[in-house]
Order: sequence, then structure tokens, then C-alpha cells
Amino acid sequence: MRTFIFLLLFVQGQLLAGVNDVITINPNSASTIGGTIIVVSGISNPASVTQILVGDKACGFIILQGNDFQCLVPDGIGKQPVYVISDSQQDLSGSSHFLFYDAPSVQQVSPTDLNQVGGQTITIQGTNFGGETPVVLIGGKPCQVTNSNHNQIDCISPSGRGSNHGLVVMQTVDNSTTVPNVFSYISCPVGTYTQNGQCLPCDPGTYQDQTDANQCKLCPAGQYTNISGAASCNNCNPGTFADSVGSSSCSLCLAGSFQDQSGQSSCKLCEPGTANNSEGAFSCSACPAGRFAVSSGQQFCEVCNAGTFQSQQGQTSCITCAPGTVAAVTGMSSCTACSPGKYQNQAGQASCMNCDPGTFTNFSGSAQCSLCPSGTFQNLSGSTNCLTCPDSELQPAEGQTSCLGPGQCDALYGIFYSQFKQGLESVPDPN
Repeated sequence: MRTFIFLLLFVQGQLLAGVNDVITINPNSASTIGGTIIVVSGISNPASVTQILVGDKACGFIILQGNDFQCLVPDGIGKQPVYVISDSQQDLSGSSHFLFYDAPSVQQVSPTDLNQVGGQTITIQGTNFGGETPVVLIGGKPCQVTNSNHNQIDCISPSGRGSNHGLVVMQTVDNSTTVPNVFSYISCPVGTYTQNGQCLPCDPGTYQDQTDANQCKLCPAGQYTNISGAASCNNCNPGTFADSVGSSSCSLCLAGSFQDQSGQSSCKLCEPGTANNSEGAFSCSACPAGRFAVSSGQQFCEVCNAGTFQSQQGQTSCITCAPGTVAAVTGMSSCTACSPGKYQNQAGQASCMNCDPGTFTNFSGSAQCSLCPSGTFQNLSGSTNCLTCPDSELQPAEGQTSCLGPGQCDALYGIFYSQFKQGLESVPDPN
């Protein structure tokens, strides 16, 4: 069996086969997605037809009803010739006939405001974009297609400038659609600057708060930005600072200093009477009672020495303990009064002393001890009172450690008499 392939020939919408046969195709256009039913009628000897092709694809599900063929158009693009495959020779003549796939139709485009540097994903929605990768032009420049089907195209925008740029979606050279005035390239946005027709992001430490700028601005001292493409700088947080322009980060305040405000270019030294030992401090702490800070910028408060005290917070010095009081250890918030039987006659001391034998004190906080009065004695140190002499003894002097017995009394009497006599002799005779 011989197979013959006939190109259907079209003259004024009709196919001619032989002298008397008029063959028609209806409709002669279809969607790119395919599925349109076309009817081919008027072919002589239709029983000999084995296949109908649209381009190089079969028109599927051929049904013969009388002398008419019905088939489903395959998907395709552009202008495609229609072929009939027959197992017998037929007389067909005239001009070539084609099936015309519908031109692309654009319904929606997003976004339409483009940055000058390009690289944005453009989504085009519509119909009849075809099953093959189409050509997309924005302002005459290729938009690189990353994904496409019959109803949607995604492409990457080219760089450019200006406004009212058109969109072209092209199936084939002869089958395309043009939508005018779709795209506008916006000026370089904030956070970028223009260089060689492109928008470049500002580096960390710089910013740009205006559009279409030729250069970026340095962050002022006390501010920073650690990202590219910043439209503004951030204030340094409390506890940090930036001492130079163009900073991409802030530094922590050192121990002994602080910063209680944002956006600062330096830190403050802890004032006398305060301190801190950590970095990034918002404030300094007042020295507690028993401690002090004599100068600015101290990391630690110093303890009061033994013999001194400080009862208040935030002080720059300690106070010397007064006579009669002591501070036995360092870091005292108050002095301790010497207990009865003890004394301290100097300031700034760490301990009290016992009253000597022959002396006493019976109250707290004594700066000195008292002599035992006559008629009393005390032979021990650290005493709070004196002892009365027994009846057989006496003690005419103060501050004694013992009383005098009978024999001691005679000798003492002689001394007293001698002193008395000398006193009388020293008195001149009134006569």
C-alpha cells in the first residue's frame, strides 16, 4: 500500500480538491493550548484519509462523519501548515492552507515599577503564551524567562532607566503581541546610589535617605548601620558609643564608664563616689556604706581602712574614728565605742586599750581612764571601778594599786608631818 501526503490548499478560506471538490476547514484558528475541534470537509475519497497533521503534530481523535473529518488541534504556536495523509492519490491544488494559533494576550503584569539595576522577577499573566519558551522584551531589552506556560511567564527584568517602556511577548517572529507604556524605571531608591547607570546599595556604615543620589552618606558619630542598602542610620544604644563617622557597629563603654543616652559618640566616666566593673553600663553604682571612690572612672570602690568608717553611700572618702571609738576591720559603716574598762585617746584606731591598774572607766566610749580616788585602789587593768580600802588600811593618794597597812601608815605620817613643818617654817614671822 502506498501512502500519500497532501498539503491542504487554501483559496479564500476553502480547500480545492480536483475540479469539482471544494474542501473547507472550520475554524482555521485555535488557542495555543490546543483542544479546539476543527472540521475538515469536502475531501474526495475520505475513506482513504489515515491522518491529519497540524505542523508536525497529529490532530487527534479523528472522527469521520459523512464526508467530514473532526479532530482535536494539538498545542502549538504561530502559523502551522495542515497536512492530510492518505493511502491513495488525490488531485489537490491551489495555495497552501495554514492553521493560525492565537496571538499572545497579556492581561496582567506585576510589578510595573522597576529599579534601575534590574534583577526583579516580572510575572506576566494572560493566554496563548505557548508551550515553548517565548521571547519577552522590556523596552527592547530581553527579559530572561525563568518559567513559562500557556497562561503565565516569569522573567528577570533587565537594567534600564526612564518610563513608558513597552512589553513584547513573542511566540514566533510572526506571532507576537505588544503592550505599550507598561514599565517605568524608578530613580535609584533610598539606600542606594547611581553608578554607571545602575543602582548600587550603600555599604555598611553609610546610608542614603534620598532617591537617585550619586553617592552615599557616612553615618554620623554616635550612629551606625550594619547592613547594606540602609536608608538611615541607627542610634547607638545606651551603654555603647561610636566615636567616628561611618561606623558599622557601636563599641561598649569600658568598665569605669557609662552612657545613659542613645546616639552618643563617647562614654562618661563614673563620678567620684561611684564605680562599675562591667562593659556596656548604662549607669554607675554609688559606693555602699563602708566604701568610697576618690576619683572619676573607677571600676571598684575601695574599702575604708581599719580605724575609719563611712556611713553614707556614694562618698569619696572615709571618716576617721574619734577618740573613744574604733573600727577593728576594714569596710566599716560606723565606729564602735570602747567598752567600759577600755579607752582610746587617739583618733583613727583599730582597737581600744585596757585602763591601767589604778585607773578605771565605767562607761562606753572613753577617751581616757579616771584615777581611782583616795581611799580606793585597783590592782587590775581594764577595770570599770575601784575598790575601797579595808578598815585597817588607807590610801590618801589617787590612782593607787593598793592601800597602806598600819606600819606603812606611821611612815606615811612622818612624811606628812615633815612636809607640814616645812610649810610652817616657810611662813614669815609677822612680828
